[in-house]
Amino acid sequence: MAVNENTKLSVAFVLAPNFTMVAFSAFVDTLRLAADEGDRSRPIQCAWTVVSHDMRSIRASCGIQIMPTAELPEPHGFDYIVVIGGLLDGPKIAPRWVLI
Repeated sequence: MAVNENTKLSVAFVLAPNFTMVAFSAFVDTLRLAADEGDRSRPIQCAWTVVSHDMRSIRASCGIQIMPTAELPEPHGFDYIVVIGGLLDGPKIAPRWVLI
């Protein structure tokens, strides 16, 4: 979802390899319900995006692939950056993310 000057809250999601889908989907759905009035799923009050350093799909621990919607921007462009972790024995987040 696009972040614009009228958005009161902006959130970027960083998804770790083998991230847990329930953590991601619950957070996004909470934002979706809070973003609008009248249950129309309009991002009036807040907006979110999945960011990536290489724009390749990220595989959840359940096997579903999520495509990022934006490259890694300057972090000060968001109110919050949420990292959704993965399995403990899985691949790690790319070193570039550690610099945020």
